[in-house]
Amino acid sequence: MTQALGMVDRRQVRTTTEAIPGPRFIPRKVVAKKLGVSIETLRQMVDSGSFPGPISVHRQAHLWLASEVDDWIWNTYYKQRQPSE
Repeated sequence: MTQALGMVDRRQVRTTTEAIPGPRFIPRKVVAKKLGVSIETLRQMVDSGSFPGPISVHRQAHLWLASEVDDWIWNTYYKQRQPSE
């Protein structure tokens, strides 16, 4: 009956973030946890330029692009551990 009226059955609607395309942002606590450092160490890394800075989305909200964090981890740790050819 709902389809005949052009209505959508709620059970068929995807509610995960996979349904929303675009970049994924993560907060500083998640970034620090992924890196295995404290929030203070993360701040020092950003200030020294050894880690990419956050994107300010509000005066109190600073978020990182998840892809930038993952790329930094890959380039800093995993590539160094690859055997040289």
